[in-house]
Amino acid sequence: MEKTRRSELEELNLYYRKQESSIVVLYYPCGTDPFALLDEYTQDRVCTYYLARAASDRQQRHLWGMELKARGGTIGRWPTYDEILRVIRKSAGNVPLILMVEHFECLFHEKNDFMAALIRFTGQNTDNSRVIILLMTDQVAYAQQHMLEQLGDAAQAISGLVRLRDIPFYEWFTEHHPLCF
Repeated sequence: MEKTRRSELEELNLYYRKQESSIVVLYYPCGTDPFALLDEYTQDRVCTYYLARAASDRQQRHLWGMELKARGGTIGRWPTYDEILRVIRKSAGNVPLILMVEHFECLFHEKNDFMAALIRFTGQNTDNSRVIILLMTDQVAYAQQHMLEQLGDAAQAISGLVRLRDIPFYEWFTEHHPLCF
């Protein structure tokens, strides 16, 4: 793993090692692949993933609920975010959980209860049942400029921002071709 990614992995691991739940925004330039890093981060850890879509709030909750139902969860047709998070927690058991939500900005396009539900969820999960929520986006401008404004006071619940940087060519090259230097 490149030096840049090891540094970012260690930053994410700091949140995992904390004794309390965290909400972390992970943002990266469009075209950057965060999944090799996330595979390493989630290795041997309980993790769940949701890809948010450009959809209405009601449709978003329905789609997420259907995904949980397909994985064996018991949930209604039009669940609330609290119900969705409760099903996720129940399926994970009483261990630390990593919840990754990619393109989370799709969940904030309307006035809805998503951030308030996340805040309640992190407050309910302590000790071994803590949760690390990774809100992920490739919309750097949104994460740096618009997100905090859109969240208002709820932005105070965000534990940290982690920016994945482009890997410099020399770092990538020496990692993949160590005999050349």
